[in-house]
Amino acid sequence: MKNQPEPNQFTRNVLDQSLSPYLRSHADNPVHWQEWNEETLRYARETDRILLVSVGYSTCHWCHVMAADSFSDPACASYLNQHFVPIKVDREERPDIDQYMMSFLVATTGAGGWPLNAFLSPDLKPFFAMTYAAPEPRFGRPGFLDILTRIKAFYDERKSELQAVPMNTPTRPAATATDDEQIAQIDAALVNRTDPTHGGISGEQKFPPHCSLLYALYRIADEGPAMPLAAGTRLTLDQMVTRGLHDHLQGGFFRYCVDRQWTIPHFEKMLYDQAMLLWNYAFATALWRDPAHEEAATGIVRCLSETFLHDGLLCAAHDADTNHHEGETYLWTRDEIERVLSPEQYAAFEATFELPDAGNFEGKIHLQRRMRDGVVPTIGASPELAAAVAALLKVRRSRPQPFRDEKALTAWNALAGIALLVAGRTLGDAEAARAAHELGLSLREELIRRHVTETHEVIHGSIAGTPLGGRFLEDHAAMLLFLTYGYEEDRRHGDLIGALRDSMNRFRSEASWTAAAEADFLPVPADVFDSPSPSPTALAEFAVQRAAMVRGEPYEPVQFGIPVAGEFQSVAALHTRGYVYTVQSDTPLPWDGLPPHTVQTEGPVVNHCFRGVCSPGLPPQHQP
Repeated sequence: MKNQPEPNQFTRNVLDQSLSPYLRSHADNPVHWQEWNEETLRYARETDRILLVSVGYSTCHWCHVMAADSFSDPACASYLNQHFVPIKVDREERPDIDQYMMSFLVATTGAGGWPLNAFLSPDLKPFFAMTYAAPEPRFGRPGFLDILTRIKAFYDERKSELQAVPMNTPTRPAATATDDEQIAQIDAALVNRTDPTHGGISGEQKFPPHCSLLYALYRIADEGPAMPLAAGTRLTLDQMVTRGLHDHLQGGFFRYCVDRQWTIPHFEKMLYDQAMLLWNYAFATALWRDPAHEEAATGIVRCLSETFLHDGLLCAAHDADTNHHEGETYLWTRDEIERVLSPEQYAAFEATFELPDAGNFEGKIHLQRRMRDGVVPTIGASPELAAAVAALLKVRRSRPQPFRDEKALTAWNALAGIALLVAGRTLGDAEAARAAHELGLSLREELIRRHVTETHEVIHGSIAGTPLGGRFLEDHAAMLLFLTYGYEEDRRHGDLIGALRDSMNRFRSEASWTAAAEADFLPVPADVFDSPSPSPTALAEFAVQRAAMVRGEPYEPVQFGIPVAGEFQSVAALHTRGYVYTVQSDTPLPWDGLPPHTVQTEGPVVNHCFRGVCSPGLPPQHQP
């Protein structure tokens, strides 16, 4: 992708030349890995070799496992090198390729995941896909070498029968119900899907439902805390901040929990999770003024500043593993905790945190708080507890730390920037609000300077100052949306907002949006499902219309999204169909006292509009 091929390129592993930390982590494999580029694809066509397109990312645990066993196995590597053209793809660098391969995997197996190993004919016709496979047969499943030999035999016998697999353009049925009826349907679907005991979406694994929560918070801001959606929303927020998803010492949140009770997480920390959870907890703080919600939000701001911020932008992720052991950095024994803390600190800590003698994860303790009469205890409420947390964090920082992927991805930084600006508007802690506001505006300026070209193209990201290739809808849309939030603060970059809105046209098709503008791959329709961050389609439709809103221009109503799968689209619909306040003024107004579901628009006089009715002056004072 970044380098011209050497004469012997296809007889060696070339990933030592890659910018991607994920690709470089496979540089020592005996597999002759290549990067995705025109030269590699041409070589596959000329030699009639099957493409193995193996997709993953740097903080993926099972990607590391497969790199260490199957892709390091001499027999597997030899067979791959002889009969295949193996290509490694970082899903965070090429989301279009990842989306296409994942769509095929899910369609053919019923499930998805990473590492995603797809096998294609040289002319890009996929015919088999799988996730992890061990080098030898295990748990009744064939070994990787056996799978490779079967794939080769199938291709040799059936290659003339292979058909192209086009991606279906995601569509939403035309709305036949009124806005209020659609809202009622979405509300009911979320209530029905919420786990009534533990919060979150019902299921045996618990992912934070970022976009569903954000939609619910906007609805609660509109209708009040007595509405049916409110109870499950608060339960989810409280469970996530209390249980094992939360990093109680540093702040921030892990990726998901492997159990229904939110006890044990997969210990990755992803930037998009921090961004969306900050947005949610900051918004929730404006609604309820719950100290636990505000503490969670301020903890994410601290986590971003202390562990994600690098050279002016935010890194992509922290690995789940330390020294090849998942969660090792974060785990404790009771004896360790007792040795670090004074008796007073230990008493306060034990009263607040569950410290089972036998541990809760491989014989050690992953921290989670005790609820007290249905209330989440806060760290700042007790000097002894705050001192205990600080002492334990100091010890934890002295341990080996997980690998940090220092890619700065535009879309994820933009989402974090939006959340930081929202936190600056809503947090009661003046110092934390100021820190969030300043970091948000700093990210805006750095992204404009480094990730937006003179021709108003938004690049995908950068590593160590080197731009990443690729032009993707998600980056353009997230950047434009971020600029609209910044415009409410200082009315800056209005011309750029207009230019980026125009540049989005390159991703438009007749019926939908296209995920990428890349010549080296098939055109992939942009996804409409939030999983777990907002879908590119929802980001695009929200950004384009919100750009008009903040500049006081006419805008079009956005269609509501698919219940439980497209709530960010529905957040955009609420904005454009009158379910938020629009407040017009010639200069930005202080956020104090404005309802949290407010958009500031540019105009000559102060007035506000809500549900199709406009009135002079400001909206009614918000009462949390």
